[in-house]
Amino acid sequence: MDEPEQTPKMYPPWRQAVADVVKAGLTPGAVLRKDWLLQQFGINEPKTIAEAQQHHLQWLQAFSNFRDELLQKHQVMLRNVSGVGYEVIAPGNQTQRALQDRGREVALALKRMTAELTHIDAVALTDDQRKENSDALAKVGALVAMNKSTQLLE
Repeated sequence: MDEPEQTPKMYPPWRQAVADVVKAGLTPGAVLRKDWLLQQFGINEPKTIAEAQQHHLQWLQAFSNFRDELLQKHQVMLRNVSGVGYEVIAPGNQTQRALQDRGREVALALKRMTAELTHIDAVALTDDQRKENSDALAKVGALVAMNKSTQLLE
């Protein structure tokens, strides 16, 4: 009965990983290696194509939850360091990093939306549908202009 007391492990494993990195102390510039994260999440290396697909889905779900928890509850932003892992962004750099990274995503989405609204068979549309399309293009144009004016496109 005198067994050593063990700290209970949290479930799902990404919650324990959050607790472990917060307890260890995250310093700006520190890099969390992807192989360490995979180990923490309990995700094993795949041996077959089917396992690889499952591995990828498990990784996406666990890492997304891990990253969101660090950001929302601990104010820690992570950024991918290709081929290595994820860097802890300093609070003083977080605003600019978020604008740059998400600004690119917004710009790409607006570009795609503009193409989808522009390249349409207008002859096949009714008058009401053409007006709806024209109004949508005007709205997207305003979003593109706003995106450029806030310098999200860098």
